[in-house]
Amino acid sequence: MASLAEWASEMSPLPRGAVSVCSAADACRTRITHLPHCLLISVPSAVRPSRSTNQPSRSIYILELTLVLAPSTAGSPSPMINKTLPYFFEDRSGQYTSSDFDDIYDRLYFRVAPPDHHVTSKDSESTLMVFNTGRRSSSHRDHRPPKRSPSVILDFGPQGALGKISFVGSSIVLPMNQYLKKTSMFGSSLSRRFRASDGEEYRWSYRSIEGQEWSCVDSRNYIVAHYNLKPPEKPVFSTSGNILTIYEAYANISVDILASLTIMRHIATHHL
Repeated sequence: MASLAEWASEMSPLPRGAVSVCSAADACRTRITHLPHCLLISVPSAVRPSRSTNQPSRSIYILELTLVLAPSTAGSPSPMINKTLPYFFEDRSGQYTSSDFDDIYDRLYFRVAPPDHHVTSKDSESTLMVFNTGRRSSSHRDHRPPKRSPSVILDFGPQGALGKISFVGSSIVLPMNQYLKKTSMFGSSLSRRFRASDGEEYRWSYRSIEGQEWSCVDSRNYIVAHYNLKPPEKPVFSTSGNILTIYEAYANISVDILASLTIMRHIATHHL
């Protein structure tokens, strides 16, 4: 049987956004095609039933899911790819000022929302809070913030100007333009770096990697997270189609990633 490495070496591109899952039998005799988000099922071992049974002898396969992510880049060095199962957060509303982010495998849940007294205000995005809610949001989303302390508070300035970011647990307060610094003095405002709570530096950029609206990489150019809004022409089914992907190794800084992404989307919206 072909190894996973041999499958990967034979991959050929298909249209972006498709997902391919192959059976164990197919995997043994066919080529695996490369997709930007492709689930490959490998067969690491097989167990045969005892010959003392009257049933025909057949193999019972133990299947292992392996996620292979290989987005291509446009005009930039290829980022290194993390191959563990990521966290896939569905952005329920697609609006950075108020939404729930629920992992589709029910591992983590976040919410970005204004304070309760700002819900009816015209300037509802002047303050936003990031919550670790600990539970999945309901199908009829409650617009009120959870009854718990936020992890991060984002206070924006007048007319959409950048303000300050506050990390509630550590009492750290920083100006947003100091927390998210442009990667170069004369470069795009939509390419910025930040230092997360793990002490490491990360970088957000806008449409720098094909197939990703927002991409976050670490100092070694490994992809940490990426975000995509559902294209307007795609139909809506049981989900919103808006996905924030955070790789498993970086789940401990999910709050940092979501907070910094919220600021980046604010910068893009207000052309700052």
